[in-house]
Amino acid sequence: MISFHRLRRDVEALAIPRTPGSPGSAQVAAYLSKELTDTGMKAIEIRFTKTIKEKTYNMSNIVGINPNNRRPRILLVAHRDSLPAYPGAIDAATCMAAMLEIVRLLPTNHTCMVAFVDGEEKLTDDKWTMANAMSGSQHLVGWLEAHDFVPDRLRVVVLDLWGGRTGLFSVPQDAPVESLIYYKRLEAIDYMLFPREARLFVSSERAMATQDDSAPFYAQGYRHVIDLLASPFPIQWHSIEMDTPKYVNYFGLYRSVLVLFILIMEWLT
Repeated sequence: MISFHRLRRDVEALAIPRTPGSPGSAQVAAYLSKELTDTGMKAIEIRFTKTIKEKTYNMSNIVGINPNNRRPRILLVAHRDSLPAYPGAIDAATCMAAMLEIVRLLPTNHTCMVAFVDGEEKLTDDKWTMANAMSGSQHLVGWLEAHDFVPDRLRVVVLDLWGGRTGLFSVPQDAPVESLIYYKRLEAIDYMLFPREARLFVSSERAMATQDDSAPFYAQGYRHVIDLLASPFPIQWHSIEMDTPKYVNYFGLYRSVLVLFILIMEWLT
């Protein structure tokens, strides 16, 4: 069963300042690797550098692969970095906690892979673009290509801004048409489980264009991508006072994890 206790414990452990190359980043990488290993997954730290405006940043993605199945068909992605001095609870410690909880509950022969990517936040004062942000997801896309992953054979789910006090999961304006069926199924599962609650997954509404780690996958031709980014952005977003574990909506987080877990289990069976 999905555990409120584990979700809260993971969020509290992961919601620390963790800019690329910082001690906090190393602490989070170690925590993720240990938790993945404890589930039976193989944890891989993929180190790389990104140079922006003549400054080089040391980064790393933490990837979890099931050693019992060498050809994953599902990929869960969340960013593991934060803004400087920000705890980044909903942005995105909650998403990392959600992914850890899901893999703990999967059958031993599952075909899921998880990736906690570095450098999603922009590293300059310029506009947020793939030139100065989304560094880890861009590197991950290249790593997948180098390891012969075929975009049409991989379902990708990107998590961001989970557990907010506000915000819905709707369909990005630039979402591939192949992914629309997945948004509708998430909405149906949510309604089946929580018929008396206000809608959390809304497939009939269109959100703004993609502004997260889905963008590099779209650019590389991935069509089966679910971008689960809360929109409008929750009130805690980029608030150094409010983006802390204290203000996480843990019921909303639990609900989101349960709905996504059921969809993944349907994919696996």
